[in-house]
Amino acid sequence: MPGNARVRNSNHTELAEYTLLYNGGVIDYGTQTNTNVSSHCEDVVGNFGGNNIFFHYEGNARNGCTPIEATVSGGQFAGSTIRNSWPYSNYFSHVETDSLPGMDGTTLAARTNPSRPDLTPLTWLQDIYDVPRMLAGVGKLLSTPPSRLGSNDLANHNLAVRFGWIPLISDVHKVLQTQGRIEKRYKRLRHLYDSGGERRHISIGSTSAQAGPFTTYLDGNSFFYGTPFGVTANSITTKRSWATARWQLNADVPRDPSYTVMNELAWKVANGLTPEGLFQGAWDLMPWSWLVDWFTNIGSHVANLGNSVPASFASGCTMEETKTITTLSPLPSNSKNYTSGGGSVSYVTQRRTPLSFGSISASFPCLSAGDVSVLGSLFVQRFKR
Repeated sequence: MPGNARVRNSNHTELAEYTLLYNGGVIDYGTQTNTNVSSHCEDVVGNFGGNNIFFHYEGNARNGCTPIEATVSGGQFAGSTIRNSWPYSNYFSHVETDSLPGMDGTTLAARTNPSRPDLTPLTWLQDIYDVPRMLAGVGKLLSTPPSRLGSNDLANHNLAVRFGWIPLISDVHKVLQTQGRIEKRYKRLRHLYDSGGERRHISIGSTSAQAGPFTTYLDGNSFFYGTPFGVTANSITTKRSWATARWQLNADVPRDPSYTVMNELAWKVANGLTPEGLFQGAWDLMPWSWLVDWFTNIGSHVANLGNSVPASFASGCTMEETKTITTLSPLPSNSKNYTSGGGSVSYVTQRRTPLSFGSISASFPCLSAGDVSVLGSLFVQRFKR
């Protein structure tokens, strides 16, 4: 990889001070170093604008917490003090979350391709052809008493909704939004031709998890003889992932691209009246192609066939950001000797992974609840006769 890898670490520390008195005499005193901000970064220098790796994390208690401070007001340890204690670094961590879908370079290129059609005529014709059969299925479902509906009927209805009605409604919506889609594609093409390339951004997914609330003690007796400082801790972690792709124009920019010429190209690409639209529609109509696309990236390769818009995939990467906020609420039962402490601790992890346009590959996907219901319906159809 061009450029040089670089690793940077940074920590912000505070010096806690404590004094322990017993019957008015000092029996112990000293200091202890606490970390309230900790960061780590791995990146590349000398390759500006390149497809570089990046990893960074930062734990920060300074912007949300207050130091623990206390003075014993009475008893044998009267006058004992603790100042500027920041025992929060144990909360520089994340709650475990569900995994997010992956993304390879081929799929990213397919989803961001300037030649990708919004609507494919062959798929649209198939949707129209299936309307009478789907209506007959709905009529049969409505005319059958619920007590007589079997597992096979429910499976057929589930598949009809997932692969019949939902795609049909989506295509009808796209047809009704034809002018808006064409204008949006036109603007994209003009930007591509004017700048010689474009950068596309797509969302991959997000998830979250929570841990707590639970009771814990931050200071214990490490500095302070007496009741330890207790808090109610509650952590919430959110994770999101997205991808960016760069496309490069592979043709000379027209000196004066007229609105008519560019709008005609936008109309053809958006409505699938291109080789890409024909290939994509033919692939979608093949039996079980949707199942093949679950486990391989063949469909993405099909989507990348042709280049009605003369552009090539230059680079791409995925980004993932995980953020955890841990709220530390002081317990009401804490000794009145404590005058401050608690707050919120943040911990953020960011990662960028370069991608490249690759070959056909296969993998086991992360199946959603909807995907599992489809597989269950297929099982019922084939084996529950």
